[in-house]
Amino acid sequence: MPWKKQNEAQQRLDLALQMVRGRKSVTELSKQFGVSRKTAYRCLSLFERAGKEGLDLRQRGRPKRSSQLQQKWCGRVMMFRKARPSWGARKLRWWLAQNYPNEPLPARRTIQRWLLVCGCVRPRRRRLRAGSGLNIKVQIAQPNDVWTFDYKGDFSTEDGVRVTVLTVRDQASRFVLATHRVEKLSAEAVRALCTRLFRKYGLPRAVRTDQGVPFCGSGPYGLTNVSLWWMRLGIEVQFVQRTKGIDNNSHEQMHRVFKAEVLKPVSTNLAAQLRRIQRWRHRYNHARPHDSLSDQPPALFYKKSQRKMPKLHTAVYPKHWITRRVRPHGWIKLGGSAHHIGRAFEGLIVGFKPTAPKVTIYFEKLPLGTLDLTQRRSKLIPLT
Repeated sequence: MPWKKQNEAQQRLDLALQMVRGRKSVTELSKQFGVSRKTAYRCLSLFERAGKEGLDLRQRGRPKRSSQLQQKWCGRVMMFRKARPSWGARKLRWWLAQNYPNEPLPARRTIQRWLLVCGCVRPRRRRLRAGSGLNIKVQIAQPNDVWTFDYKGDFSTEDGVRVTVLTVRDQASRFVLATHRVEKLSAEAVRALCTRLFRKYGLPRAVRTDQGVPFCGSGPYGLTNVSLWWMRLGIEVQFVQRTKGIDNNSHEQMHRVFKAEVLKPVSTNLAAQLRRIQRWRHRYNHARPHDSLSDQPPALFYKKSQRKMPKLHTAVYPKHWITRRVRPHGWIKLGGSAHHIGRAFEGLIVGFKPTAPKVTIYFEKLPLGTLDLTQRRSKLIPLT
């Protein structure tokens, strides 16, 4: 009944008295007081039966009492929520089940209501779902099928030191392989970290990254020194392409958890921040339950890859092909003219398959594009 918050009992009495007088119709009085006709007749019935006392507000249903048992469970939830501010109702109930296995647990919706009442979470806004479309779904069946790479945006510690973290995660098991601080966004730093990871965990079948530096560039297929090196090791390179259904959403969600548990607030100095990051990675892998893993930690599902790092050999081409070593900045010289191939191939040998007046350029078995030899300086024309 949509009464005004102030003096509700008096408004009920006024409505009943005006209905007794009969100067206005019930429909007019209902509109005036903002109630339904059924509510208006109920007020009149209560007034005729019990007078003014009959119009007092009465609670329907079972009285709501905050029992000591509810207070105890709510206190436990709030205590652990302070230690894990990014955990929701599902994970908090999992934690209660691990620590109190022989006691009846509160429902997940009850825990969610406690979090809302205490101001720990905000109501989720309903969002419209996108319509069905043609998407390419990448099949990920087991650990090491796809590793995801991304940089966590720069942040500063309290003493002003800038920190950039490169994170690597296995897509199938959600196991965080690395949270490594790098000095700058360079191919050398990524290759050094990947070398350590490949020797420790083996090679993945595919690597997925966004289209930023140093993973993706402007050369053929978007390859850079790093992504071309991955391909030479036998690893498929996947760039995020929203139109093809390839995204890094789960990795970004992991970054939100990282920010909530590691960077709010930041540590006083760099050494303390790095120790905190490593403790978080261990907790994320071994103690934090995941919804997609049936509320189990990633460490129970991840296994090392059996693929080892191969030795890279110089590319070999047919004898009738022309070969050139790519010069600094991605240029080659052919027929007295300079042509740009791509900086990713700097220092490597490429082969030219004669198809006059143009030639098709290959790196190992990968076709890169064609060059027009009639022009003195020309860029590579990608194959369509």
